[in-house]
Amino acid sequence: MAYIYEYHRGKLDRRLGAAYDEIVEAVKKQKTSVNLNLTDPDDLSAAYNAVYCDHSELFWMDCRISAQMTRSFRGACIALMLRNLYSDGEIRTIQAALEAAASKVRGADDEQTEINIVELIVKNTVYEIDITYNQNAASALYFKKAQCSGIARAVKYLCDCNNIKCIFVDGSIKLSGGGPHAWNIIEIKGKNYHLDATSILGSNPTRSFVDKRYFNRTDDQMLASHAWNRPHFPACTQTWGEEESRDSRQTQPVRPRPYGGQNTAQPRPYGSQNTAQPQPRPYGRPAPQPQPQPAQRQTAPQAGGNLKRLNSLYELRGFIEEELKKGKREMQFALCVGSSAEEKMKMAMNAVKMVMQKLAMGGQISVEICGETLTVKIE
Repeated sequence: MAYIYEYHRGKLDRRLGAAYDEIVEAVKKQKTSVNLNLTDPDDLSAAYNAVYCDHSELFWMDCRISAQMTRSFRGACIALMLRNLYSDGEIRTIQAALEAAASKVRGADDEQTEINIVELIVKNTVYEIDITYNQNAASALYFKKAQCSGIARAVKYLCDCNNIKCIFVDGSIKLSGGGPHAWNIIEIKGKNYHLDATSILGSNPTRSFVDKRYFNRTDDQMLASHAWNRPHFPACTQTWGEEESRDSRQTQPVRPRPYGGQNTAQPRPYGSQNTAQPQPRPYGRPAPQPQPQPAQRQTAPQAGGNLKRLNSLYELRGFIEEELKKGKREMQFALCVGSSAEEKMKMAMNAVKMVMQKLAMGGQISVEICGETLTVKIE
């Protein structure tokens, strides 16, 4: 891809921008880990999330953040652990299909290309939650099943391929009980607009037209149903026009469920996963023979049974200290505080560091979160 609009990178300082670049290069080369000049889990989350939001073409990135922290007399450093969602062969096949889709939507101008993008997604995608596999561009454009984060990344991928500035927006929706949600801000003819392709999909059971209620909206128009960190994103103040159809203004939206879980990708919350194997078929050509199958999906561990549920930071530190005193170096628990996966990971990492300092222990710390389950390992 010749053009990738790195909006979220522009919000990072110089130090985090350097980490962002290292992560991008490591993912492109499909490395299994990369050492970063970072010591704070917050910084790691900020850099990784920015990459996950900007680079939809890196569809094999795992939504989960897994890292190891090493402490020595020289200080601490973080190693980001990377895992590919697909095999090398699958990545090549999916890339070819995505490139074909990008060519298919190209219109006479940016406005027509945007309409083609939305229509392609609305007519070919089924809304389905899978917190590991349905959050990337491949889920919507290749496997044809995606949740809102996957749909928004598919929109960004197609816009990038067609030299249209597009931003992944992570926020929430107030309809259908509310919850985390993702959509895009897109620049058309020098003006910024909100584009929520997921809500367009959900409000079009016949999939026969583009619902203008969620197409190129202003900030004021979106505030009735959406919420986001407005200072972080460019203002959308220009009204698109009065082209809305009378039918679309009168019809009530039937929105699909938001992607679920607590948030932040990007990387997104993790929950139960679909084990059904979709039958991929690239756009514009028959399925290759033999058709490569998606990687076997492993069911994420779920909180329940004997898993300890911790309801405060005090309980968390006490639990970790008790386990370490027993000689355990690996522990699992459900952390019921923190509003996002990144917050929970940071709390766990900091709690382990505090307890290890208290007990005068050394070692390498790794924390992984999947569903409600956090796994802490000390080597």
